[in-house]
Amino acid sequence: GVCGAGGGLVVEVAGGAVWMGVVEPGDVVLAINGQPVSYYDHVRERVAKSAMAVALLTRRNGHTIFVPVRIG
Repeated sequence: GVCGAGGGLVVEVAGGAVWMGVVEPGDVVLAINGQPVSYYDHVRERVAKSAMAVALLTRRNGHTIFVPVRIG
């Protein structure tokens, strides 16, 4: 991902079983569990702190949506 305009992390490739079908290339991940993200390290840190699921605040096609993601 890369830092997006106005904050957030632009998804370039949605890889890995956890993310497939959840995020799409071009999505902008704005926050995870209410905590803003600007860098990939922020994503890893917030996911690592979560036991079962995270809530992504994502901008897709001009709409801001919450996307639940099950971990493990």
